[in-house]
Amino acid sequence: MASLPTDIISEILCRLPVKTLLRFLCVSKSWYSLIKTPKFIKLHLNQTLKSNTNRHLLLTHSTLSSGELRRQFHFSEIKGHPFIGRFNPRKDTCPLGVPPDSCPLQPAGLQFHGSCNGVVCISDPEKIDVVLYNPNTKTHRFLPKTENPYPDKFSIFGFGYDSGSDDYKVLRMMQCVGPNDEILNDARVYSLRKNSWRKIDHMPYHVIYDDGGVLLDGVLHYVASKVAFSRKTKSIAKFDIRTETYSVMDGPDYDRSLQSWTMYLGNVNGCLSLSVNYDFHGRADLWVMKEYGKKESWMKAVCIGNHQGSLIDLRAIGCSDDGEKILVEMDNYELCWFDMRRQKSIRAGIEGLPKYNYRAAIYVESLVMLDGDRVQSQGSKVVSKGGKKGAIGR
Repeated sequence: MASLPTDIISEILCRLPVKTLLRFLCVSKSWYSLIKTPKFIKLHLNQTLKSNTNRHLLLTHSTLSSGELRRQFHFSEIKGHPFIGRFNPRKDTCPLGVPPDSCPLQPAGLQFHGSCNGVVCISDPEKIDVVLYNPNTKTHRFLPKTENPYPDKFSIFGFGYDSGSDDYKVLRMMQCVGPNDEILNDARVYSLRKNSWRKIDHMPYHVIYDDGGVLLDGVLHYVASKVAFSRKTKSIAKFDIRTETYSVMDGPDYDRSLQSWTMYLGNVNGCLSLSVNYDFHGRADLWVMKEYGKKESWMKAVCIGNHQGSLIDLRAIGCSDDGEKILVEMDNYELCWFDMRRQKSIRAGIEGLPKYNYRAAIYVESLVMLDGDRVQSQGSKVVSKGGKKGAIGR
């Protein structure tokens, strides 16, 4: 390949997985320089996102060690699964990977707050230390501490990419309930380009679930309420990462005759989804918004009933390439592929899956570097903590 133009070599290499490219750093000085450039990192990421390749199932689960509850990462390559077509869920399985040894918060444990372009946002269990971490490049960056008016444990996070300013941002909201049931708020945004936090207007709604929000097209989505802990006034609250503003959107016309429900948002093949779990009624519905922002486009894609009337806690994780199957997490202990056309489910074939108490998400590989003071991905320059210049981006 030495005689080929650099652009041709880049087009060939950008289709390879990150693990292979990291090995290729040792091939030659020219390949090392090429793979490390922000231009190539951007090219590789865009190719991955466009082709839906190099995806993993990321699991965080709790383990009890020396009397302490700890959470760990696991990765499972999505090969042979419906994401890439040919798959027999009764025969095909994939192993659950071991926790990466480069995680900066292990073995103390961690909380997962979201992922974007191969970078995950995690914190320690008390939410004091917050870290951006790329498990593939084994690089990370600790975020500077913030001045919190309320205890860190009340923090609710969100993480995403601002394409307008070529910047990664972390939203940190502190919410608690005052003596008169009023919502007490504080909100700040961390900019990776500036490596600093900035206080912004707080969200005028109470975010009900501390799940990191659902990122879709640069907007974070949360199940929220204008009344603290109210189950009757739930809305979908939005935070635009680019404009740093809040708004609300309408959800589907779900069955409000059944009381005591929980709701979880998801991203199904680029569409916003909402699972409505009717708790002890033994029923769960999954709605998908086919056209973003249009209330009339909400469609009930999945309806699961349990004749025993036991709890069904349904979360949407992802969707198959053919759009006919949805990967769902049920009751914190089971991953299933649900066939929307046949309205049937089958367990996902993942060897070594924890038996209970885990959360699953889709993770995309990238070469984004978070080496201490250096951050590289797309090519825009950033002044780091040490005053040096690196590169950052999508």
